[in-house]
Amino acid sequence: MSPLRLAIAAFALLGCLLVVLELLLGRFPVLGREPLVASDRLALALIGLVSYLLGAFPAAVRGAERTLRELAPACLDPLQAAESLADVTGRRRTSRLTRIGVFGAALFLLVPLATNLTPETWVLWRLTPEAIVHRLLLGPLGWFVARLTAVMWIESRRLAALGASALRIDLLDLRPLAPLARAGLRHTLFGAGQISFLGIAFLDDNVAPGLPFVLALGCAANVAFSAAALWLPLRGAHAAIVREKDAELARSTAQLRARAEAGAREAPGSLADTLAWRRHVEAVPDWPIDLPTLRRFALYLAIPLGSWLGGALVELLVSRVAG
Repeated sequence: MSPLRLAIAAFALLGCLLVVLELLLGRFPVLGREPLVASDRLALALIGLVSYLLGAFPAAVRGAERTLRELAPACLDPLQAAESLADVTGRRRTSRLTRIGVFGAALFLLVPLATNLTPETWVLWRLTPEAIVHRLLLGPLGWFVARLTAVMWIESRRLAALGASALRIDLLDLRPLAPLARAGLRHTLFGAGQISFLGIAFLDDNVAPGLPFVLALGCAANVAFSAAALWLPLRGAHAAIVREKDAELARSTAQLRARAEAGAREAPGSLADTLAWRRHVEAVPDWPIDLPTLRRFALYLAIPLGSWLGGALVELLVSRVAG
C-alpha cells in the first residue's frame, strides 16, 4: 500500500470509529441543531494527524532511498553509496527507533498537563468521551512524531556527511547535487503537514486554556525545524563547494601571477581565459540551492497558515448555516 492510501485508510477507519462512538453515546452533533463542538474538531484533527504520520513515515523512508539513488552518479565511491542505501533508517525494525518511539509517546502523554494546567486532566472518569479520545491518541501521535523526526534527522546527517566528502563537486554544473535540496524540502513539507492538521484547533480555546500557547509553541518549533530540515542535508555539500572554490581560486591566482610574470611570452588569450574562469568560480553559489527551491520552501511554510484560514472559513460557514 502506498503511503497516501495508508493515510487515507487510517483516517477513514479512525474517523468511522469516532462517529460510531459519538452515535452510541448520543453525542453526535447534527447540522442545523448543534455545530461541531471544539472537542470534536480537535479529535478529528488528531485523527487526521495520526493518519498523516502513519503514511509520512514510510514516505520519509522511501524518500531517503530515492535521494541516495539519485546521488549515486555523483558519488566518488559507488560502494559507499550502495552501503548507505542498504542502511536507510526505518527500513528495518531497530531497537533504536523503538526506544525513540517510546520516548516520544511518553513525552506526548504530558501534553494535557500543559494544555489544561491541572493534574486532574488525567482523571479519565471525569472527562468527556471526546477528551478521552484525545488522550488515547496522544500515545500513537508521540510514537509516530518521534520516529519520523528520527528518520529525517539521521538521514539528513547522512546526506550532510556524503556531501562533505563523498560527492564529486563540479563547479561547472551543480545539478547533480539537487537531490540534497529536494530532500530538505521534503522534510520541510512533512513538518508543515503536521502543524496544518492542528490549525483548526486554534479556532477555539474552550477545549483547554493552555492549548493556544502549546500550539503557538509548536508552530514556532515547526518554523525552526523547517529551517534546520532544509539546511542540514545541504551543509556538507556547502562545505565541499566552498573548499573546491577556494582551491580553484588559489590555483587560478597562481596561474595569473605566473602568466603576468611571463608577459609577452604567454600565448595570446590565455590570461583572459584564466580571468574568465576565475570570475565564473567566484559566481558559483556556495549552496546547492536555487531560487525556485527557496520559493517552494516559503510556500511550504505558508501551508499551516492556509490551513488555519481554511478552518476559520469552514467554521464561519457552519455557524451561519446552523444559526
